[in-house]
Amino acid sequence: MASINSVIDGNDRCNFNPVSSLDPENNVHISYQRLCSFTNPNDFYEVYKNYADARKYISFLHCNCRSLNKNFDSLSLLLGILNVKFDCVAVTETWLKEYSIEGLYQLNHYNFIHTSRTQGKGGGVGLYVKEGLQFQILQDLSIFHENVFESLFVEISRGNITTVVGVVYRHPSPDINTFLVTMEELFSKIGKKITYILGDYNINTDEGHTSTAARAFENLVSSYGYTTLIDKPTRVMTDSLSLLDNIITNSDHDISSGVIIDDLSDHYPIFSFSRCSCTKFVPSTQQNNGSKRLITQSTIIDFTNSVSQIDWSDVLDCTDSDSAYNTFIDVFNKCYNNCFPFVTVKPSGAKKLWCTQGILNSCRTKNKLYRKCINHPTLENKAAYSRFRNKLTTVIRVAKFNFYQNEFDTKSIKGTWNAINTILRGCKAQGNSVNELVENGKKVSEP
Repeated sequence: MASINSVIDGNDRCNFNPVSSLDPENNVHISYQRLCSFTNPNDFYEVYKNYADARKYISFLHCNCRSLNKNFDSLSLLLGILNVKFDCVAVTETWLKEYSIEGLYQLNHYNFIHTSRTQGKGGGVGLYVKEGLQFQILQDLSIFHENVFESLFVEISRGNITTVVGVVYRHPSPDINTFLVTMEELFSKIGKKITYILGDYNINTDEGHTSTAARAFENLVSSYGYTTLIDKPTRVMTDSLSLLDNIITNSDHDISSGVIIDDLSDHYPIFSFSRCSCTKFVPSTQQNNGSKRLITQSTIIDFTNSVSQIDWSDVLDCTDSDSAYNTFIDVFNKCYNNCFPFVTVKPSGAKKLWCTQGILNSCRTKNKLYRKCINHPTLENKAAYSRFRNKLTTVIRVAKFNFYQNEFDTKSIKGTWNAINTILRGCKAQGNSVNELVENGKKVSEP
């Protein structure tokens, strides 16, 4: 195997520097902290749980699935192990069709949208957007040229912050020029909006790789004020290491990102946590990513007492209604936030109902064997990993069969049909459907 041992070493964390030279054009983001690391799925939550506050961070995950139909269970189990509710999960090479039943590929607590090829096999991209987030599809940015440039873009609203999020897949064809021209067109349309583009670009930008395509791609990205977050190999083969998957952003905030050593497909998943701030007051009891307001009988009493003791003279002394209202809101919000603070709760992940704790524990064991196989690829380690992986696949298949058989056997005919409809519809949250598209800068809500 390639020199993966020298690349992966524990939870290898290093400072991310776009380039080592002092050229200011290539170091536009150098003043911000950028961390990129390899990480083990089993350790992910403990390492990154401090990034789970939606008021401070926006989070993304990208997976090249190489058939969502084949690897959907693996994706669901991975999210269960990671135990973090990412704001967006991007998937490439979904291999879905226009007639694919979306409900079969729904993740708990996410809304799923995708675009697929109309001819031929392979390709396709999709986005899982966390329920509770308001989003709209950006039709003018969602360029889909089969086998050349396949993409899907949305605009997400989080409090007072709007962010453009896209997923891009480039087929590994020699037509790099068309891809770069399309990419430049995208950058021009997006303008200065804060943007994250996740994808499999099939352009090897690994350190030391000096192909013409890689240089052209990196020059284009930097010329529009963007930077790539991933600087470690995302595809590890027997005799090669390649950095094909990346997250591109023009954000000027501190970002922690990395590569997850997982066997979901022949590409490793990648992720990022970007610092942000949502200042708009939202009196919600539940935040979108594992934190909630502490509302108890005791805190309600504290709030009642605090409100009764507020000095409203600053409000009453205002000479106009706008100033009085703004002052009132500031005072009230301060009292509300002090009495009902947000506390972090461990998220439940996006696992399926058939996924027991025993299955998750077995997945962790498989991850250890896979890591051992990667670091020390002996015949013995490969055989041990393969045996356990195949056994786990059988256990998962049986668990799913038994779960759904029990669901159908214990229900009436009406209940059985309701269960079937639930499976086919998936788990879309009420009130989070896409009500409008944005095309050429205009909102479209009707056919």
